[in-house]
Amino acid sequence: MAQLTAGTLPELERQRETRRQRRLAIGRLRANRLAVAGGAIILALALVALAAPLLAAEDQDSMTLENQFLPPSAEHPFGTDDFGRDILSRVILGSRISLQVGLVAVGIAATVGTVIGLLAGYYGGWVDTISQWAVDVMLAFPGLLLALGVVAVLGPGLLNVMIAVGIGSFPGYARLMRGQVLALKQTEYVEAARASGATGGRILTRHILPNALSPLIVLASLGVAGAILTAAALSFIGLGAQPPSPEWGAMLSSGREYLRREWWITTFPGAAIAITVLAFNLLGDGLRDALDPRATRG
Repeated sequence: MAQLTAGTLPELERQRETRRQRRLAIGRLRANRLAVAGGAIILALALVALAAPLLAAEDQDSMTLENQFLPPSAEHPFGTDDFGRDILSRVILGSRISLQVGLVAVGIAATVGTVIGLLAGYYGGWVDTISQWAVDVMLAFPGLLLALGVVAVLGPGLLNVMIAVGIGSFPGYARLMRGQVLALKQTEYVEAARASGATGGRILTRHILPNALSPLIVLASLGVAGAILTAAALSFIGLGAQPPSPEWGAMLSSGREYLRREWWITTFPGAAIAITVLAFNLLGDGLRDALDPRATRG
C-alpha cells in the first residue's frame, strides 16, 4: 500500500501541474495575435481543401485551348494557363495536395523520430550509440539533398515525395525526443513509477511521452511548412507530383516559361505557397512561446 501511495502522489501532482500549464499555454496562445492569424489561415485553408471539389469551378484536367493565357478577370479571377485551365480552380484543388504532403510527411518524420528518440534516450547503451550515429550521418546532409536522393531511388511521384520528405526530416525529431527523454527519465514521478514495478514500455508511453509532446508539437507545426516547401521544390524540378496534377510547385514549374508575359500563371500558386508556409510558421512560433515551460511557470 505504501508503495502504491509513493507512486500515486507524484503522478497526481504532475497531472495537476500539467493541467495548470495547459491553461496558461492556451491563454498565452490566444493573446498572440500573429499565432491566432496563422491558425485562422490554416483553418480556412483546411476548409477550402475539404470543399475543393465543390469550390473549384472546373475539373483539374479541364482544358479549353481557346481560353489560353487569359488574364485575371471576373470569369477567371486568377486567369488561365497555357492549356486554358482555370488557375483559381487548380490552386484550390492543389491545396489538398500540399496539405496532404505536409501532414503525411511530418507524420512519418514525427513517428519514426519519436520512436528512435524514446528508445535511445531511455535505454541508452548500444541502442543510443547506433541510433545517434545514424542520426548524425543524416543530419550531415541538407534536408532537400537527402530528399532528392530518396526520390532518385524510389522514383518521382507524390507518394514517394511524402516518403522522401519524411525520411529526410526524422533526425530532428529523434534528436529532440532523445533530449526530452534524458531530462524526464530522472524526474520524481518516473522514478516512482519505476519503483512501483512499471515496465519500460509503460513508463515511456504513460509517463515520458505525454510530457515530451509540447516541443514535438512545435517542431511538427514548423515542419509542415518545411515539408510543403520541400515538396514544392521537388515538384518544380520534375521529381514530385506529375502533370496534370495541380500541385503548387508543379504549377510554378509549368508557368516559368511564361513568367514575363503571363505573370499570373506563377504568381498565384507562388502566393499560395508563401501564405501557407507563413501561416504555419506564425502558428509554430506562437506555440513555441505558449508552450515554453519558463513562460508557463509561475
